[in-house]
Amino acid sequence: MRVAWIILGIIVSGTSSLARAQENVVVRVLANGTCDISGTNVACAEVGMKLRSMHVPENSVIGLQGDLTVTYAPVAAAISSIKNAG
Repeated sequence: MRVAWIILGIIVSGTSSLARAQENVVVRVLANGTCDISGTNVACAEVGMKLRSMHVPENSVIGLQGDLTVTYAPVAAAISSIKNAG
């Protein structure tokens, strides 16, 4: 009986660590002031909420890539949104 609980504990802890695997996400800040996440266009102020809805783990690496002509405002909005989302 004790062996069964140990094996079950290993299986459960193994699946939870797989579910929380780190991801690399690139958010493109477009010249028109919107942001692109994996082909989906969203307002830069909604980037954090969108990443949450995509179930991106909190320990993921999120990179911002801006178009050459983008202004600072949408970049700042994306950074703030990510920060506020956790």
